Amino acid sequence: MNNMISRTLKDQFLTLELDRPHSSANVIDFDFFDALNQELDFLECHSEIETLYISSKKKGIFIAGADLNQFKKGMSIEEIQHLIRLGHDTFSRLRKLPQVSIARIHGICVGGGLELALACDYRIASDDKSTKIGLPEVTLGILPGWGGTTRLPRMIGLRKALFMILSGKQFNSSSALRIGVIDGIVKKEKLLTASISYSQKGKKVFPLFPFENHPISTMIVEYQARKNILKKTQGHYPAPLRALQVAVKGLRGSMESSYKLEEKAFLDLISDPISMNLVNLFFLTERSKRVRIEDIETPPVKVKKVAIIGAGIMGSGIAQWISSRKFNTTLKDIHPKAVGKGMAQIQKILQSGILRKTFTAVEARDTLDRITPVSSEIPMFHHDLVIEAVVEKLDLKRQVIKDLESRTRPDTVLASNTSALSINKIAEKMEHPERMVGIHFFNPVHRMKLVEVIQGEKTSNQTLTTTLEFVKKIGKLPVLVKDSPGFLVNRILMPYLFESVRLFDQGYSIEQIDSSLLAFGMPMGPLRLIDEVGVDVAQHVASDLLKRLENPFPETQLLQKMLEGNYLGKKSGSGFYNYPRKINPNLKILDYKSYPIASEYRDSDLTKMLVYLMVNEGARCLEESIVKGPEEVDFGMVMGTGWAPFRGGPMRYADTVGIEKIVQEMESYCGEKTPHFKPCNLLLEMASTGKQFFPQTASVVEHTPNDRNHGHQNAA
Repeated sequence: MNNMISRTLKDQFLTLELDRPHSSANVIDFDFFDALNQELDFLECHSEIETLYISSKKKGIFIAGADLNQFKKGMSIEEIQHLIRLGHDTFSRLRKLPQVSIARIHGICVGGGLELALACDYRIASDDKSTKIGLPEVTLGILPGWGGTTRLPRMIGLRKALFMILSGKQFNSSSALRIGVIDGIVKKEKLLTASISYSQKGKKVFPLFPFENHPISTMIVEYQARKNILKKTQGHYPAPLRALQVAVKGLRGSMESSYKLEEKAFLDLISDPISMNLVNLFFLTERSKRVRIEDIETPPVKVKKVAIIGAGIMGSGIAQWISSRKFNTTLKDIHPKAVGKGMAQIQKILQSGILRKTFTAVEARDTLDRITPVSSEIPMFHHDLVIEAVVEKLDLKRQVIKDLESRTRPDTVLASNTSALSINKIAEKMEHPERMVGIHFFNPVHRMKLVEVIQGEKTSNQTLTTTLEFVKKIGKLPVLVKDSPGFLVNRILMPYLFESVRLFDQGYSIEQIDSSLLAFGMPMGPLRLIDEVGVDVAQHVASDLLKRLENPFPETQLLQKMLEGNYLGKKSGSGFYNYPRKINPNLKILDYKSYPIASEYRDSDLTKMLVYLMVNEGARCLEESIVKGPEEVDFGMVMGTGWAPFRGGPMRYADTVGIEKIVQEMESYCGEKTPHFKPCNLLLEMASTGKQFFPQTASVVEHTPNDRNHGHQNAA
């Protein structure tokens, strides 16, 4: 017996309950395999046992996959290889047991947890919302390496298996049943009785897929899947291509030969800096879920009721999200028509969510029922948190907050959803500015997980703690930022966006500029991004920053000219691109034919100029202590802008390229008309002393640093 798995034997039925001590989750490591193998030894010695049930004692978790802390600590390549082989051997033993094996799944069952369940004869899952089933390994730059890439195509067919493996998504029970990865769904309380009926079915054999898994069919599936992967990833991420290769080749040989393919691919991928960067981002995400204020004397306010002031796009989006997380929410605006438009926008988001199966029609109805739309003055003493989301005008926000201070309880947290305006300025006329905090949601609220929590000079620790706990409770990822021009994300993003406008104004084409950043790994080019956020919004935020920054970025009159011509971007149908229906979205609408075509810089120079400006501004944020460390800069930029995740973020990328090299190249771009390329003091100091943003840590293998403008198309 062991303290990780408890054993209950009743008649001919053996139940193993997983319960990792001193941990909120079950994860897989060497100790787990030792414990499971002890139980398999027991089963192999007791042939009178007919059925094995595997379940979890953890609340909302079956098994949350491999313990990634092992890789973070810097395991040797030999240790990782041993762990992979141990997983293959253990799950193969489980699969070959003479007893019928049934996984009772309630809660999170992903990665290695699902691979264990796949080794069982049957999988029964609860219909609870907490039950999520998937193989997310490709999102970490690796692949399912404990038999998942081998076993799943044989169980459900190659096409469905690739859908699960290559997407990295987590599925609810209904979707998992449709795919075929589980055998049944029941209420949580009926898992026990339902699994008993499966024990009478006998051992399960893999179904045959004579057509779908035929070599000719798999060639067609592989071709299409490879094409889709390259279209989606631009070849920057090797893991999906290697997973595809293993899944297809594995079908053509024995299970054992496929395990060897899995092992080789896993070791290659985990040795790649891309995987290390993606794993680091995973840990930053987990860290964000646990961020807290240590020095707090007064306990935080328990938020139950929230009010949103302003029913525009942001206000209505915030109200929808908060209400969907089961908070009673008031949506208030002084204009009845604005409230009506806001509620219509919420209904539109909910309807879209129903179609995408994000939630059910009943959940959408309940979300609407929790929102109280108002346009008249109402008592505010029952609200625990009030978020102001009116137009980005300092005087108006200041007036709204001052009014709210007099109409709410002394412990009600007052927050401003502003993308750039100073929290200190907004709170300037408050009697108790310690109640004031910034909560910057990103647009669209229902898709962007990052939230900047902005600490003013007088914001109390109680206010900060209340806000952080609330942000985490509604499922967002907070990053704590000191009040400063543009906070973190917009502070770094604006110089990048305005430099792209300057380069365009100098004669470089839209295609040149945007394509070079797409090739770098950004989700979209900077000019396309301006169109998405709105030319008016970009100009407004930039104008505010230019007034307040000590080291301003280059000002250009082009956006102002676009505003005068109603070229607002996507919202008006015209910007740097054209957006009418059924018109090619790449159709350019700005007539700059009279401008000379610039040729001073190559595309690679354009990429460096734009990216290095973000590195420089990120370093300035660290100089000014806007955030605690380079981890927050990287996390904020990846989660807030989609900054090429495989590169780890601007600060980690700077370490990869080399600070000294970046400083030298920035100085080569710096001139009389381009003083904004002067490296900040922190970069200059780091270049002269050989320092990095992140300490060099042990890696699973030695790497030769290189600048990856990736050629991973040939990885498979």
